[in-house]
Amino acid sequence: MKNLCKSSGVERLEIGPKGAVIAFKDNRFARPDKLVEFITKRPSLVTLRPDHRLVYRQDWADTKARMSGVKKLMQNLVGMAA
Repeated sequence: MKNLCKSSGVERLEIGPKGAVIAFKDNRFARPDKLVEFITKRPSLVTLRPDHRLVYRQDWADTKARMSGVKKLMQNLVGMAA
């Protein structure tokens, strides 16, 4: 997970049963156009807060589902950042 965060420019990742909050290093993402597209395609799941943190809403039943879901999210971010 740490490598995925580093590869996508994520400085802080907060995970809970209702989703995740992501802070990017220096409030920047390598490909902002891709990030905007990602957010626009999922308006009920993903928002960008005024403090530049990405909020991903997802109900995860247990820790295993949470880790699997966050891993997929981070892999998507790595792909977008490349």
